[in-house]
Amino acid sequence: MPHSSPLPGKGAAVPPDTPSAAPAEMFPPPPPQTPEQELHRLRAEVAVLRHRLRKAEARLLPLNADPETPDMLLDAVPLLALCVDADGRVRMVNRGFESLFGVWRMEARGRRLEQLVPPGVAAQLAPLLARAFAGEQRVTGELAVTGRAGERHFNVTLAARGMPGNGIMCRVLLVGVEITDAVIARRALREVGETRRALLDAAPGAAFLMEADGTIVAHNSAASRHAWRDGQDMTGESVFAHMPPEMAARRRAELGQCIAAGHAGSFEDRDGGRVLRHNLVPVRDAEGRVAQVAVYVHDVTVQRRAEEELQATLERKDRMVHAHEAALGRHERLLRRIYDDVPVGLLHTSAAGNVIEANRALCTITGLTLGEMRGMHVLDLVLPEYREGLAFEMQRNRAERDRVARFEVRVRRSDGQIRLCRVTSTVVWGTDDQPLFGLGVVEDQTELHRLRAEAVRAGQLAALGELAAGVAHEINNPINGIINCAQLMLDDADVSAQGGMRHEPQPELAGRILREGQRIAGIVRNLLFFGRDRRDTDARVDLREVLHDALALSRAHMEGDGVDIELDLPDEPLMVVGRPGELQQVFMNLLANAHQAMNAVPPGESGSLAAHPKRLTLAAARSSQGPHRTGARRGASPSDGGDRCRGTCIAERRGTRRPGGRLAVSGPCVCVTVADTGTGVDPAVLDRVFEPFFTTKPEGKGTGLGLSISYGIIKSHGGSLVLDSDGRSGTRAVVILPEAAVAAESAAPGVENAQDAADARGAAKGTNIPGGEVAHGEDTAR
Repeated sequence: MPHSSPLPGKGAAVPPDTPSAAPAEMFPPPPPQTPEQELHRLRAEVAVLRHRLRKAEARLLPLNADPETPDMLLDAVPLLALCVDADGRVRMVNRGFESLFGVWRMEARGRRLEQLVPPGVAAQLAPLLARAFAGEQRVTGELAVTGRAGERHFNVTLAARGMPGNGIMCRVLLVGVEITDAVIARRALREVGETRRALLDAAPGAAFLMEADGTIVAHNSAASRHAWRDGQDMTGESVFAHMPPEMAARRRAELGQCIAAGHAGSFEDRDGGRVLRHNLVPVRDAEGRVAQVAVYVHDVTVQRRAEEELQATLERKDRMVHAHEAALGRHERLLRRIYDDVPVGLLHTSAAGNVIEANRALCTITGLTLGEMRGMHVLDLVLPEYREGLAFEMQRNRAERDRVARFEVRVRRSDGQIRLCRVTSTVVWGTDDQPLFGLGVVEDQTELHRLRAEAVRAGQLAALGELAAGVAHEINNPINGIINCAQLMLDDADVSAQGGMRHEPQPELAGRILREGQRIAGIVRNLLFFGRDRRDTDARVDLREVLHDALALSRAHMEGDGVDIELDLPDEPLMVVGRPGELQQVFMNLLANAHQAMNAVPPGESGSLAAHPKRLTLAAARSSQGPHRTGARRGASPSDGGDRCRGTCIAERRGTRRPGGRLAVSGPCVCVTVADTGTGVDPAVLDRVFEPFFTTKPEGKGTGLGLSISYGIIKSHGGSLVLDSDGRSGTRAVVILPEAAVAAESAAPGVENAQDAADARGAAKGTNIPGGEVAHGEDTAR
């Protein structure tokens, strides 16, 4: 039966799907042989085949056995298995090979190995197969396969079988065990080792791993530099070899103590000018015994020097802190002394208004001790009628940041005395825009109020002296008339006795004497009313009567000096709530100032007298809408002597010169304007005219109290006193007072026509009255 040899030789048939020759690197071609050698080789192969055939026949399975049992056994093994002939053809593969390379076993049989595996795998297997076919009994190696599942690693073992006795290998069996996890772990371990090595080399200190006797097992690069052997390997040497004996003895003792104690320790030592810190950590073996010791040595010289400098600095700072604390204590005592000795009351409250701290002056004002006031609400310190207003100001302070409130309250002391106090309060805010606590300054105005009343009285007496000449002249005329009438009556009596004719009927002369006497009585009555010390109470006052009385006392004197008086008063009453005597004093002061200013104009300074006449305008009007700026444009300029002005030009001009000024009057009010054509007031000092003892008059001509007292009187009536002048064409003084609530309604029945009645009703309701409105100036509060 003809057959071909399973090993290709000369003249052997090659299957059509098999390459003509194997790659030179995996199966190199045999060297040329003689015919005798070739024949010998073929005979050997035939003997091997016969031997294997007999073994196969002996191992034939029973007829009822499963022919796939050997394949099942190979598939059940979790290995990679294949068998390769000497010509590179695959004879058998298992399922592991199929799943790894995606080749079915029936397709793999008879094909060359390099056709079934990737080139990279074939390149790894070529040297291993060459060694196996060369006669090595057992060849091992690693195989890396990259597929869709990633890179997998196998530990492969190759076993070759050949003809007995001649050393010719005919077939190789390859078995591979997957070691992918082991390779990954080995790589990770290598990376960890390299990282640890890099970390140790990067550490500035020297790191040693030594045995119990001091033999160095491992060290980093800093350890070589520490031992002055930079770049040299000291493994296997004793760490004590290059130390002085005394230092070596100390190091041995420290090492022995660490091994004996079994826990980490540290110590510091000086090496010349360096301070070295040694950290020792024992390394235990699997049985828990100390096998080695890890030592880390680092230079702490800079740190120790810094600590010494820091300690010295701390000691110096501590001495400074003690000195500052002593100074702070002295300052605190000083501030507390100032806090208690300041003549005004100081109050520190919580955001809700409860008293936290108060000084001695406030305790004196309230008649309470600090212990009694602490915890009290500030509303409990004032009279009940002031609590609503105080609560309103406190609420506004908490709602408006950086607001400063100023108001007056009355406080009843524990002994029953009532004190008038002026309060200035504000709220301190925190960084979170929330109120922290309140601060208040309380000034006792009771004595000042009494002194102010005395000053008012002094002003009355001073004005009374100034009125003496005018009143004397005013009284002199009616007295002369009375004397003349009396003389005529005497002459008539003599003539009648002699039977002659009388000059005038006796009743006419008597009536003239009566009228002149009543005139004198009126002048004296006004003078007495102005000069007596009054304690007026608030009452409803018609300002027209007050103005008439004030003008009656000074008209004669001014007209005697050539002053032209223009009086512009409405027909309806100008009702306000106030004290008549004090209001009369204000207008008397304003009229006197205007009279003196017009008399102070030098003759010929502004031309002839006709070109610059002495003219005083006294006008009054009411407004139902209150002061407003828009009306300031409806007034007259100061050059026209004040006609139709009524203070309307002051609001804008004063507002521009005094930013932030405010009107003290809002709502229906009464405005009185006193304008003159005198020398005027220099605008540079206009804001100081209300200061006490400040005067623009020559020395000896004024006390500087008139305008200050007038300002205080008008402010106490809830009104405003405004002065305006350009320094050349005269001065205009405007008094603004709140109108009495029912003044218009009380005047309504007396008006003469329907339009006036409608105007009066509108004024009572606070509505606009066309043609009758005036705008007023701003408050010049100091």
